[in-house]
Amino acid sequence: MILKTADFLSINYGNYDFIINRYNIVGSISYSGSQSLPFTAEYFNGLINYGEMKIISFDIDRFLTKVFKLNNIDKNEAKISIIGDLKKSSYSNYKERFKEFILTQNIDCSPDLFSFLISFRSEVKRIEIRNLKIFPKILKNFYKNNGFLGCTFKDNNSIVFFIDIEKIIFDILLKGGIKNE
Repeated sequence: MILKTADFLSINYGNYDFIINRYNIVGSISYSGSQSLPFTAEYFNGLINYGEMKIISFDIDRFLTKVFKLNNIDKNEAKISIIGDLKKSSYSNYKERFKEFILTQNIDCSPDLFSFLISFRSEVKRIEIRNLKIFPKILKNFYKNNGFLGCTFKDNNSIVFFIDIEKIIFDILLKGGIKNE
């Protein structure tokens, strides 16, 4: 059976929408601050509490603001923390490297969960798969290697980007950009 529609988390930033596959999203909590990390890495803001566990948290607003030069983001806007499960990930190398990373950095956090902060300007949308266009072959590798899988254009001159949140988060975390404190 061919999948015709899927649920995506959609985040709106004016003329840009970013959609994320909901496959490995397992929960969400209201963001009320974080505990510091024993290292610094761009876009990572600390550890959040999720039940009895601590989870490393990535701020997607800061990432998208820088990459797309967005200027309509209110830094004081309330955020929610979306929880993802690495056990559902298709990237087995990320799962193992992340476990190794938190052991070597001596971080007391879950090796199976990750978190990313988004604004409340988000919603779950059911999207027809045929509406998602992958990038042309000449651009495909560049965008895919940077966590962008495809895009589509809406009638109101806005662009919808399909992003691979795991690739973005774990490439930044595991490919350097870390400074031990």
